[in-house]
Amino acid sequence: MKLKLIFCFIFCTWHTLLTAHTIVQNTDPISLGMGGTFVSLPDNSYGCGNQALFSKINTISIATSYQNSFLTKELSTGNFSIVFPTKFIHVGLHTKFFGFSNYNEWNTGISFSKMFAKKIMIGIEIDFLSVDAPINEKRPFAIIPQMGFLFNPYKNLFIGFHAYNFSFSKLNNNLLVAPSFNFGISNKFNKKFILAGQINKTIKEKISGNIGLEYVLQKHFFVRTGIGFFPIINTFGTGFEWDNFKIDLAIQYHYQLATINSSIGIKYSFGK
Repeated sequence: MKLKLIFCFIFCTWHTLLTAHTIVQNTDPISLGMGGTFVSLPDNSYGCGNQALFSKINTISIATSYQNSFLTKELSTGNFSIVFPTKFIHVGLHTKFFGFSNYNEWNTGISFSKMFAKKIMIGIEIDFLSVDAPINEKRPFAIIPQMGFLFNPYKNLFIGFHAYNFSFSKLNNNLLVAPSFNFGISNKFNKKFILAGQINKTIKEKISGNIGLEYVLQKHFFVRTGIGFFPIINTFGTGFEWDNFKIDLAIQYHYQLATINSSIGIKYSFGK
């Protein structure tokens, strides 16, 4: 049964690259714990969301995260990110790996972000994506651009936008890696409570949505929950932060498949 699930997933993934993408799936446990919202959150610790947020990082930061889908190790994604803030622009290096020996996807990219007037943040990322599948004689690849924008018009209110593959780039076997667009708003209340909402549109798919909550239970301890729509997914998460070190956990329950996804992430900031 497990083997059938894996190969069914591979087949569906390969034949739906026109409308979906797996390697860019969010592995950030903060976002996953908050219903999958990411575009307007005031934190992008794991390099999986809005590139504009890297401009808020003040010290060199290293982060890694791991997501397991459907309790199957072959359907897991690993992520590593490092951000170098400079006086003029912030530079990030990011890499993700999804899959196993018979099917895998590798994504490596570089990002640039900058803050303007302490209110406007802009980020771009250029990725090299390659896919290895049994039906390929050669490993197809594509150059994929991403762009993020974040606006902080008032106190703790954030408005965000993110675009993935807005150039409509294709793998060199002529399969389109599906472009997607995200728009969201978040607000932090009383320095303890964050409410975030987001809508998403992937080419040739229906519009989906996400709502997420985060509450500071104690000074260094966070609890999170959220829900995703179309499909319906319930999420829960927690996080702990102490000085330069941060760890986050998340669990998603997928109603249609009656199974769970899980994610864990660790971040360290130098000289914080």
